[in-house]
Amino acid sequence: MWLISKLNRKWQNVMIVIGALLCAGGIFFRYGMGLSFEDGFTWKTLGMEMLQVCNFNFILVLLMLIPKFELARQYSIFFSMFAASTTLVSLQSNWATMNWYDLTIMNSLINHVFIIAVPLWMLSARRLKPRKEYIWTVAGSVFIYMTVVAIIVTVLMKNGVITDPTPHYSFIYDTYGIEVLDFLYWLIPCPYFYLYPLGPLMVAFFYFLAWAFRNYEVKPYWEPERDTNKDNPFEE
Repeated sequence: MWLISKLNRKWQNVMIVIGALLCAGGIFFRYGMGLSFEDGFTWKTLGMEMLQVCNFNFILVLLMLIPKFELARQYSIFFSMFAASTTLVSLQSNWATMNWYDLTIMNSLINHVFIIAVPLWMLSARRLKPRKEYIWTVAGSVFIYMTVVAIIVTVLMKNGVITDPTPHYSFIYDTYGIEVLDFLYWLIPCPYFYLYPLGPLMVAFFYFLAWAFRNYEVKPYWEPERDTNKDNPFEE
């Protein structure tokens, strides 16, 4: 972030694009290619993994590069960045049997680290900050995404496409043993609906973020950079 803040606009863009491509490329390599260059493309697996919050970043991080698609960037800095960060402090148990340089571990770290890095780089480049006017739009987008995932997963389960009684997609049916989610499921023993109490907490967190950055000056992507190198400054 410090380095990005010192670079000019051109090289800031280069670094941000590289970060986005590494994130999307890492997710594609894992779920679209099965971590191998020999077995061809696994499109069905890649498509199914779009139902997983962190793997949906394959699409999100590329949308973030579209200058006028501010919602994608706000969704990232308000929600997906923090969702991805939880995986870095709650490691998968099967990693204990792997070497630190195992391809599975390195790939997972790349996928999650860069979806955190890209919005932070945009922040340090003063191109992005959490904006109050996007709070309810982002909250609504999260609600729509989780609802769509719940519907699709439930339909696929009923049609026998998904046979796991507790599929892992986006915490809809599986709490992953997380104590807070376990408590909520005990309180509301119904898949998907047990997540509803997190909604008000999420919105409150969004308001806190927007308040914390209320005086942070940025120049959003949709504002064109003024060309100061024209031979004729009065040329339209």
